[in-house]
Amino acid sequence: MAKPIPDRPKRRQFSNGFRREAVLMMLDGLSASAVAERLGIADPSLLYVWKKKLVIHGGPVAGSLDERVRQLEAELLSVERERDILKKRGPFSTGTPECGLRGGRVDQRDAAFPLVPVCEALGVGRSAYYAWRHGAASPRVREAMRLQEQVAAIFWRHKRRYGARRIAAWRAVRSGSRNC
Repeated sequence: MAKPIPDRPKRRQFSNGFRREAVLMMLDGLSASAVAERLGIADPSLLYVWKKKLVIHGGPVAGSLDERVRQLEAELLSVERERDILKKRGPFSTGTPECGLRGGRVDQRDAAFPLVPVCEALGVGRSAYYAWRHGAASPRVREAMRLQEQVAAIFWRHKRRYGARRIAAWRAVRSGSRNC
């Protein structure tokens, strides 16, 4: 006697409306696996196939929406990275951009934070970081440091009696100019 052949389970048929709603749930931010679980779909990859078909049939508007979602996700990733860099207790929390260089905050970064995002988050240019790192001071900074040393020397030479006006006058007399 021949064994009866068991019936194969029938494949589920999904209406276009059901497919559209499932794809819209994915576009609203739910993952494919979460949508599949909620709707009782066995294979979450089926949702990606439906999404692709709807985008193709939806025309350029659907494609532009998909591109906009990708742009927003990239922007969100960038903002989250900046937030992590600037966390209150993080190694980069500073008050001003130059504090990021003076305190060596940019140097405290690790592999999780590449140089470019750290510099952008701290408001420090990469060129300024490299100039600071290699110890190259600008002419203006060198002049300010020379002037500061000169003023301090005059102040201490005159037993801390000279104030700003006397030091400026003394410098003017020494340099030969009349302007103070």
